[in-house]
Amino acid sequence: MTFSMEWENIYKNHAHLSIWPWSDLVSYVVRYARPDRKGMRVLEVGFGAGANIPFFAKFQADFYGIDGSQTIVEVVRKEYPQYCANLICGDFTREIPFDEGFDLIVDRSAIIQNDTAAMRAAVSLIYTKLRNGGKFIGIDWFSTKHSAFAQKDCAVVDDYTRASFKSGYFCGLGNVHFSNRAHLIELLSNANFEIEKLEHKTYEDYSLENEDIIYILASWNFVATRKG
Repeated sequence: MTFSMEWENIYKNHAHLSIWPWSDLVSYVVRYARPDRKGMRVLEVGFGAGANIPFFAKFQADFYGIDGSQTIVEVVRKEYPQYCANLICGDFTREIPFDEGFDLIVDRSAIIQNDTAAMRAAVSLIYTKLRNGGKFIGIDWFSTKHSAFAQKDCAVVDDYTRASFKSGYFCGLGNVHFSNRAHLIELLSNANFEIEKLEHKTYEDYSLENEDIIYILASWNFVATRKG
């Protein structure tokens, strides 16, 4: 497995420090996961700079987080001391060292910073940490329709994973995984998830001089449920 460690250097260099909750994650959680439930237990995989923590704090959720960067874990612990003991550094493709029984696990573009084998392991681990009926919400899992998937100045890791981008959107970010519909369904179904919602988003960047499409940003959002 190839857990993507580039993000430790990224955070050390004070980059990608977004502190605003992701709008798609907010709308999906409110719509599909009933965050106003008393005693809701939530885990965020790859919590980064803690952008989504204030959102869950509003609902008084019992919040936990795991991230691969010790640097960012220490930063977020200082920012949110009430969750200090619940925020850990770890390789979530190998181990998620929290007790099972989460009502909700969320990921916004963290798991996809790994190759296919590591992603399979992470999704299977997530399944074991949910209670029956618990939800797994994934936001911005990149699509094979993304322009970067066909980019030439990168390394091919496996059928769906690219790395070492020399230019563009993913330059310097290590592994990046892209899914088509069949592959994403297979990743979730093989871990025994029941898929409740699957949405594909496409944003086209047009030239200001003509009608040419310069770049396509494409990704998936989904809701998957543990049943049985």
